Amino acid sequence: MIVLDASAALAALLNDGRSRRLVAAERLHAPHLIDSEIASALRRRAQAQQLSTAQGWRALDTWRHLAVTRHAIHTLLDRIWDLRDSLSAYDAGYVALAEALDCPLVTADRRLSGVSRIRCAITVVPG
Repeated sequence: MIVLDASAALAALLNDGRSRRLVAAERLHAPHLIDSEIASALRRRAQAQQLSTAQGWRALDTWRHLAVTRHAIHTLLDRIWDLRDSLSAYDAGYVALAEALDCPLVTADRRLSGVSRIRCAITVVPG
């Protein structure tokens, strides 16, 4: 069981390799906001012509069909606020969920592995 952030999800959707293997092998959990983050990131990449509209749509459609348990984060707001000096509220939501589920957070954001106040394991995958 892992909490997957949007950067790791995008890495798995758009690249072969470790990110994709990890996503395929684990039970996935994420805050509800991940769907908007994935759609937004794919939109940005399509507009920047880093991928075609069709590739972006296929990635979004693949994402929609993955077995990801999505969690509301209103019960985690205290911990998200506690992390305000170290992380954005978005990143803190992923961290707080991983802490609450007592499982690793998988990310492509290497910066998260250096935050000292995090109480969950951080697994960094290639972006």
